[in-house]
Amino acid sequence: MLELYRSGDLEKLEAYAGRLDQLGIPILILWGENDEYAPVAHAHRFDREIPDAKLVVVEGAGHFVWEDDPERCSGEVIPFLDGSG
Repeated sequence: MLELYRSGDLEKLEAYAGRLDQLGIPILILWGENDEYAPVAHAHRFDREIPDAKLVVVEGAGHFVWEDDPERCSGEVIPFLDGSG
């Protein structure tokens, strides 16, 4: 998980600052309720700024939400990707 986290190139996201609503793609926001690194308030901000985004706050999960509750995450991601969720 740490390798995945370190592989992110956050500078590529700079071009979208303040323009997330213009991405024009389906967005699923999975966020841990107890994320100390990025508080859940950020998830709610993204949800407000991105039309038709789907926000799922995973109870009891922290920053690495998919490690904390993989069943819940897969239960959200799979239907989202196949268009049924």
